[in-house]
Amino acid sequence: MTRIVKALEDCYHDMELKREGQKFEWKQEGPLPEYVEQLSGEVVPVVPVKTEQDHKRDAKIVEAVQSLDHKNDDHWTKAGLPSLDAVSDITGFDVSRPDIKVNCPEAQREK
Repeated sequence: MTRIVKALEDCYHDMELKREGQKFEWKQEGPLPEYVEQLSGEVVPVVPVKTEQDHKRDAKIVEAVQSLDHKNDDHWTKAGLPSLDAVSDITGFDVSRPDIKVNCPEAQREK
């Protein structure tokens, strides 16, 4: 988690000067030093930043799911979801159920 803090005096954080009273994100775990205070209730989740490689991987997953044959039982689970094995075979890398849910949330076998 990232905490929103306020500098109680001029200080350096992540090699950047923070002025007294300035708000900024504190991403380090553990107790805060005495020169900053956490602003009440201001905690934000850390959102991972996707790299270009991550975007390419996601695009391959979408492409693979879209290419599945709705008539081929090997491409789908009994629940009508994309088969992890089929998608992994098409992409050439291991794909998890969360990978598919995030990238193709509506993917369902047509009846």
